[in-house]
Amino acid sequence: MKPAILIYHFVTGGTLLMCMGCQPQVLDTVNHRNSTDTAMSQPVVLDTEEVNSQQAVKIRDFARSNASIDNASMINTDCHQSTDNQSLNHSSLVTSPSISITQNLDLLKQLNKKSLTKNIVFSTYSLDQAAKTALLSMPKPMKAQRPNWLLSDLTPLSLNQPLSKLPNSYQNDNQLFYHEGDTISPAYDTIYKAALNGKAHPLNFNEPVTAATQANQWVSTQTSGMIDNVFKADMFIQNDAMLSNVLYFKANWLSPFQTDDTKLSSFITASGKTQMVPTMAQELELLYSKHEDWEYVGIPFEDGSMLQLFLTPKNKGIAIPNNDIVAALLRESTERKIQLLLPKLNLQGNIVDLNEIAPEISSWQLSNLVTGKILKSPKLIHQSVITWNEAGAEAAALSSIMVSKSISLPITVKVNRPFVFMIRHGDKVMFTSAVREMDVLMTDDKTAL
Repeated sequence: MKPAILIYHFVTGGTLLMCMGCQPQVLDTVNHRNSTDTAMSQPVVLDTEEVNSQQAVKIRDFARSNASIDNASMINTDCHQSTDNQSLNHSSLVTSPSISITQNLDLLKQLNKKSLTKNIVFSTYSLDQAAKTALLSMPKPMKAQRPNWLLSDLTPLSLNQPLSKLPNSYQNDNQLFYHEGDTISPAYDTIYKAALNGKAHPLNFNEPVTAATQANQWVSTQTSGMIDNVFKADMFIQNDAMLSNVLYFKANWLSPFQTDDTKLSSFITASGKTQMVPTMAQELELLYSKHEDWEYVGIPFEDGSMLQLFLTPKNKGIAIPNNDIVAALLRESTERKIQLLLPKLNLQGNIVDLNEIAPEISSWQLSNLVTGKILKSPKLIHQSVITWNEAGAEAAALSSIMVSKSISLPITVKVNRPFVFMIRHGDKVMFTSAVREMDVLMTDDKTAL
């Protein structure tokens, strides 16, 4: 079986999670929860007998008519998927790369530069919300420097717009942890709730162990235990606030796999090693295409989301498709009969410091978040997890912007009214005065203040 690299792309209102599988070893960017025996195997598309039916053409045309042709538009995924009808009536199909897909490919390329042998998993949907939480606290958010892959479709209008509704299979939560005793700006609190449905929660940062425990409990609860122990005590010693997003997804396949059909199958890693891993199998009709030796297959979920899988060309274990290839694969996809061999998957990403590839984030200053303080030197961290089996998939992501110790805003004191003053030397008062009016002739400085 050929070497392969897999890109998993969940589509629903944009890209929610993307991961690139290079090899199943335990690595820095993505670790497997279990041993390599339960790692990824290579999905194989066999017997791709084309279904030459009017229905297939209608499906393709319907998908195109509802797709995100304009890069600024979002993908509609509120359509109901009937398990009684196995045809792929998906308005979530994209026939040209949206801003969301381009954004994910950009980040994928940046992370790929750090290592050509590591698995990668992330959610730009989650990252964007954490970043938006920070930008909302800036006087001029549109001028804040940021990488191309972060908030790629940001406009002055979209910055303040409420989040689009997601299907019930997704849980999305924004939480601001701030130093107990500080006061969140009322104006910021209002817009944070309106735009992100965010909640501000005070923690005693002077008790870092307790603060970390409480924050981790929130993450674990929101992700059904998939992500925990992300926040460490020293983070609360070094920082004044945590601007966090948690995204959780759980859905069944539209056509579940049968457990009895899962067998060991070979997977050839990017380095050329062969491993035997549990692989699910079934024959069904899926959207499929092939372009420049890249293969694409769209695997639907019951909720209307879709797993878009791009399989690398032969003998190219490390490869990332560009926008043109993705556009061609999506545009040319048609409903085909597929013998699908899909690996059972269990990937857990390490906590990634994204400032390493986007140092401009550290230049942000959050001056409208906490009353009387400027929060500085933001650090963006991220972790994503994904697992799937015969029944369906489950995934979670955490993004958090940590802002360090504050600079107190200067207090303006303008001496423009009567005052009393003393000149002291040690414990002796040498002069005392009460000033009730100013003699303008005493100074030659005519500059108005």
